[in-house]
Amino acid sequence: MRNTGKEAEAEVKKALVLLRKKTKTAFTRLYDTSSTGGLVVLPETPCDFLMCRQGRTFLIEVKSSTVKKKMQTSLYSDQAGHFKIWQRAGATILPLFILLTDNLDATGFQIARWENQEVADIVSGDIESLASMLDWVSLPLLHPDV
Repeated sequence: MRNTGKEAEAEVKKALVLLRKKTKTAFTRLYDTSSTGGLVVLPETPCDFLMCRQGRTFLIEVKSSTVKKKMQTSLYSDQAGHFKIWQRAGATILPLFILLTDNLDATGFQIARWENQEVADIVSGDIESLASMLDWVSLPLLHPDV
């Protein structure tokens, strides 16, 4: 099976839906040409998901692999430009890496923080705890500079 990222994005969407049910959170999936499988030509987007929670904006970029690796190696150089613009405007960038089995089942995750073109790990865990960890990293009182 080929990893297209769809399985990882589905896991993140499930976690965001759960978070929206429990907290005052809004999110949307941003579609681009690659997310439509090339069937529709759409402009580039800065991330995969846009989330707003307690007056703060988060850009969530989802990457996945069957091989555990650093998030830094998963981001493209043009994404850094998008991130920089949004970060200057006050958004928080949350790169999210999903570890998949060879059958493309999600097993774990790693949430990072992108700042000044650097990626720093914040938290990782099993896939079942993804929603609670997204909840935790987006709390402004606990993490004012996440």
